This record gives sequence, C-alpha cells and structure tokens, in this order.
Amino acid sequence: MSSPPTFAQDRTIFLTTPYRGLFRSTDGGDTWLALAGSYTTDPTEAQLSDLAVSPTFAQDKLVLISGRTLLRSTDGGDTWTDTGLPPGQIAFSPNFARDKLVLSAGRWRSTDGGETWQPAAAGLEPNSGVRDLFFSPTFAADQTVFVLLSQAFDQPLKLQRSIDAGRTWQSLLGGLPANFELVAATILPGGELYLTDQAGPQPLVVQPQALTWGRPSLDLSQLDLQALAATPDGLLLSPTAPPECSHPRMAGAPGRTPTFPPAPTKPGWRN
Repeated sequence: MSSPPTFAQDRTIFLTTPYRGLFRSTDGGDTWLALAGSYTTDPTEAQLSDLAVSPTFAQDKLVLISGRTLLRSTDGGDTWTDTGLPPGQIAFSPNFARDKLVLSAGRWRSTDGGETWQPAAAGLEPNSGVRDLFFSPTFAADQTVFVLLSQAFDQPLKLQRSIDAGRTWQSLLGGLPANFELVAATILPGGELYLTDQAGPQPLVVQPQALTWGRPSLDLSQLDLQALAATPDGLLLSPTAPPECSHPRMAGAPGRTPTFPPAPTKPGWRN
C-alpha cells in the first residue's frame, strides 16, 4: 500500500493485492477502484511485485508499478505506458522535486521521472536480486544510495552503496564484526546504518563512513554468461542480469570500474 505525501488533502491510496492487482481509493479507503484492467487484459498478469508513488504526485500524478515489465502512469493510474524495462524494486529520490531521479532494481536510472532510462549497474554484484533500495537522509548533499542484495536462499544478504546517485556501486568490504551475517538493513534519520545479524540479539548501528567500501576484484567464473560478441578491437560483450562486458587483452589483469555502454579504455579485463 502506498499513498502520496498529499494524502491529507487528496485522500488517495494505492493498494496491490496478490491476485487482483492494483486498486486505488480517493476517499481514504472507504471505496476502491480496480485498476488491473488498465494495464493488462490477462487476469493472470494482474499481480505486481512493486509500487511507487511520486513524491510530487499532486502535480505530476506519476505512479510506477512492476508487473511483467516496469509500467508508468502520469494520470494517477488510469492509463499506463510500458517502459520496456524488466520489473524491479522502484525508488524515488527524496530530492525528486528537483532531480527527477528514479532508480529501478539498482540497474536502471532515470532523471526525467521514468520517461527515459539509462543502464546503471556498474559495480553491482552479479547474479543477485534486489531486496531493498534506500536513500541517505542527506541525499541532496551526499548523493548516497544503498542497495540490499539477496543471493542464494541460505546466504546472508549483501549491502552495497552508491555515492554518485546510483550511477555506480561499491561493495561493503569490511568493518563489520567477525561472522556477521546480514539479514536486514535500513538507514536511520541521523544517517546511521541499522544492520541486523542473523545470530545476534542486538542490531549494529554504525555510520557508513566507519565501514570499508570499494570494488572487489572481478571473478569471471562467477559471471552468468549468456552470449558473447566480439568487436573489431577485441571487446567481448556478455549479456547477464546486469550489463557486463570484458576485454580479452591481458587476460587476468585486475578488474576495472565498468561503464555501460562500454567506453574505450586501456587494454585489460574489465566488467
């Protein structure tokens, strides 16, 4: 369930249900209008995995939903446009009124309210699913975003951060107690990370600056390679969950910070 910041004035609420999809109320929940028919004609495709309402909904009527794909509405859910992106966790910037920034699944980034999107998976852990996206309370100044990733069902979660508004990502490399197995994370109003250990009775509250962040060395064996394509200069591209690419010259050289589309660099493996 989600409502715009102007709920006290417009009484608007959006609600997702497991089998009947999206509903909207404009009277504080007294009555509801089914909206699934506005984005699909197949009842089996009504279910949604995420819903996000614009912080400036009163002005733009913008709503994003994740179904089979990422869909966008600019009329409060009456009609929808397919963005062509895969579904994923959606997060609006707390500074949205000025920057129009939206992130999806930590892999896509929009600076025009979701009208157009750019790949932004550089540094994101491969073969992982996004559990949560959350912004620093001082995002307008520090441009910091955190993403919580899940991998195998029996593995602890991984935390990454971006300090450039979601363009690139850094992994948490150190600073946690020994044998700390992360199962939940969020950020407090003062900017501290609130981290929960699977075995620990007490959560860990820590400033992000007290932890070690960076890019782990690339292990090509962990990439889920689906296909390869060679360019005249020898660049190999491999479509995976996030965009990945590698360069065959000087095989085994340290990984480099990725860009997408890939920009020319000195020879060496990179992703």
